[in-house]
Amino acid sequence: MPDKQWRLGNYEILGEIGRGGRGVIYRARQRHSRRIVALKRVIAYQADSHDTLVRFRREAEASASLDHPNSLPIYEVGESEDGLPFFSMKFATGGSLQQVGPALRTEPRQCVQLMVKVSRAVEYAHSQGILHRDLKPG
Repeated sequence: MPDKQWRLGNYEILGEIGRGGRGVIYRARQRHSRRIVALKRVIAYQADSHDTLVRFRREAEASASLDHPNSLPIYEVGESEDGLPFFSMKFATGGSLQQVGPALRTEPRQCVQLMVKVSRAVEYAHSQGILHRDLKPG
């Protein structure tokens, strides 16, 4: 995890939120607006693959094109000083499904309402020609 002073473009990195096969997601603060965001960037050791960089940029551009109430908006798509692509998006304060899942086990109505929101967002993305290839229960 980076130290408190680590910066990426116009963002101060506050800590790591999660990690996937190609990218890492950080909680970050936009320096000028002071807005807290989620910032996703390609993992450095994956950056030597041209295909990985192309897929990551395509993901950022596709996500930025979506406008739906159940999808997090993309604020900025950019490239860091070291040439690695990143994008920033609205920070979801509610946590992941994996974190809130145990509390929802006794609340079937809330579970259904939540899954309806997820389903609507995925359906909207599909209607825009975007296929999410990494949906997970968490």
